[in-house]
Amino acid sequence: MNGIRLLSNEFRLLSRSAFARLVVVLTAGFAVLGTRAVEYSNDLQFHGMGRTSLTMSLGAAQYGAMAGAALFAMLTLLVLSRDRRQQSGAIIEAATGHGPVTAARAGALLVLGLVTTLVCLVAALVAHHVQTTASCEVLPYLFSLGWILLPALWFATLLAATLDLVFENLDISFLSFGTMYFLGFTTPNYLLRWVQTGASVSSDFGGIEPMGRLVIYNRLFWLCLVAGAVLIGFWCRRRPGFTLPASLARNAGRGLVPIAALLLLAMAAWVYRHEPYLFPADSAFQRNLPRTQQAWLETVECHARLRPEAKTLAVDAHYTFGKDKVPAQVEFITNAGLRIDTLKINGADAAWSYVPHTDRVTISLPPGNRAEVECRYQGHILYPAPGGFPGYITDRSVYLLENSHWLFEPLVQARGPIQVSGSVTAPAHLTVVTPGRLESVTQDGQTRTWRFAATCPQLALGLFAAEYARETLKVGPATVEFFFSPRHESYIRAAKITNHIRDMLGFYRQFIGSFPFDDMPLKIVETSVYKPGGHASLNVVTLAEYLLNRKEVPDPNTHPGFILRDLKILAHELAHEWWGSGVAIDESGAWSSEGLAEYVTYRYLASRYPLAIADAIPRGWQGSIAQRKYAYYRKDPEALARMKPALREKLLTGQAKGDAYSVLPVRLLKAEERVGKEVVRDRLAEVFRQHRGKTLDRQDFAAAIGPGVIDLEKEQP
Repeated sequence: MNGIRLLSNEFRLLSRSAFARLVVVLTAGFAVLGTRAVEYSNDLQFHGMGRTSLTMSLGAAQYGAMAGAALFAMLTLLVLSRDRRQQSGAIIEAATGHGPVTAARAGALLVLGLVTTLVCLVAALVAHHVQTTASCEVLPYLFSLGWILLPALWFATLLAATLDLVFENLDISFLSFGTMYFLGFTTPNYLLRWVQTGASVSSDFGGIEPMGRLVIYNRLFWLCLVAGAVLIGFWCRRRPGFTLPASLARNAGRGLVPIAALLLLAMAAWVYRHEPYLFPADSAFQRNLPRTQQAWLETVECHARLRPEAKTLAVDAHYTFGKDKVPAQVEFITNAGLRIDTLKINGADAAWSYVPHTDRVTISLPPGNRAEVECRYQGHILYPAPGGFPGYITDRSVYLLENSHWLFEPLVQARGPIQVSGSVTAPAHLTVVTPGRLESVTQDGQTRTWRFAATCPQLALGLFAAEYARETLKVGPATVEFFFSPRHESYIRAAKITNHIRDMLGFYRQFIGSFPFDDMPLKIVETSVYKPGGHASLNVVTLAEYLLNRKEVPDPNTHPGFILRDLKILAHELAHEWWGSGVAIDESGAWSSEGLAEYVTYRYLASRYPLAIADAIPRGWQGSIAQRKYAYYRKDPEALARMKPALREKLLTGQAKGDAYSVLPVRLLKAEERVGKEVVRDRLAEVFRQHRGKTLDRQDFAAAIGPGVIDLEKEQP
């Protein structure tokens, strides 16, 4: 009872403080400001995104946490140091003991954090109704503010209290907390970001779950860490009139306090060590992985079972390889969250070995001209990073790009088309978008099975599912299937997205001369914002939801941003159906499908919109090339060697990505200057006609374009 009375008195005293009231008001003000967070994003693609409860609540929580954590730490240090500043510590110690008073004050601050969160919740809900007519859902606000804002306020309070107990010096405590604060929202490691979480925007399409699971795990880690730190703070608290060793002995509570602190810190270390959602060594970050030349893939049959309620999938995959007669070692890129249950080669059980510190496994193919590999595996999809997810599975949607490696990829050479067939079984409420052509759909109780078949030059298959609306378009002889969220249908109609799709495909058909596939429809699929932009794999193009969900319908003739962002992304991904899917590109340096897609995208936009707008694209290519050409690590030959390996790999990967998008289109424009636009266009069309359904390397491309027209060997154009 004395503890409750003491807590009540401290909270009453705190509530009368003008600074405490200011802290509450400022935190709520930043939370309201955060409801418009997407408009302040450094990523211009998010600007103008249609607002929803998910996105607005996440912004409110992030901004409120950023301001509130700093303000609550200041308030905590001022409150806990009050007795030292007023030189009343001895009186407090004699009356009730400094420990209980400190605990009561910290408790009062935690209660104030809860009150502040409730005030922010009310303020954010009011801001939602004022700023937008979109439906207001309370649960996203409860999740965002309850898991992001409230823990940030509590962690700031407890960390500041710990620093005050340990140092008993206001200046050192402020400086120490300042360091922890800035690391708490700037570090790239999402587990260490205690102020704000790693997610910048949540999805109206995919829900909060793909990002939310990382938020919850982050808070679990910090709960253990902060609790252990607080116990250490109380253990190290200096008692008046006692030396430090004597204070440690009296505070130890017969050893229970340090033991509990060590247990909590050990638990935090275990939680950190066994993080269950990321695999940073994912092969998505590896460039130019070697492929065996002794085997090649001929057919694949895969049967996948999606289990959204458990966030898992199970796959039975059957690979047929052609090969040289000698034995061959083949590596498969897997997903580290998928566990292999059985592996058979030519019908007999076989062994496999993991390549250390990677997501790849190695198998041995026996002598002979053919080999059959059967693999059964299941599990969760792990992310390579806490943003830009290549794959996830939730109740609301399933998003599996080929580089999530839901279907294990053998690293073998390309030698002719690959015949693919299989099925996907999923809950009946989901519409599955399969690669290739859909053969049949059957229902068995609460599940449906979608059977498909495809012919592809490379094994790069995506798989998607959600509660889609579907529209079928005819563009010349081609069939286009457009899958989108019913939530965004009004914007899609108003912005005439299907008209833009028809126009782009019609232009590409005329520019290149034919469609990429004769026997498969083109599928355009809306996906979540967790993978920004778009993506193309085989005959499936994905578009992030913000491209189909703007708060206003822009006029493409007067809105350059709509042309250079939304329409450019759509045109670029559709161009990949010719360059990347219809003709697979054996990429090497500047030779890439991205460069070819960029070039034809520019040619489309330049034919439809003012050159003053469209010419911003080649200016961007030139700027990108110049930036890399004059980078400091290019001027100093030994700069890369002196770098840390992680930084060096990041720079080289960024350079390779920039080259892939910019160098080849600039060289094609220079080729136009030498031989004319029509000649380059006709030769590209001939290259596509000759290599459709095959893999094209840089030498064949340069030869087909013509000697002296384009040089792919020079480092810079």
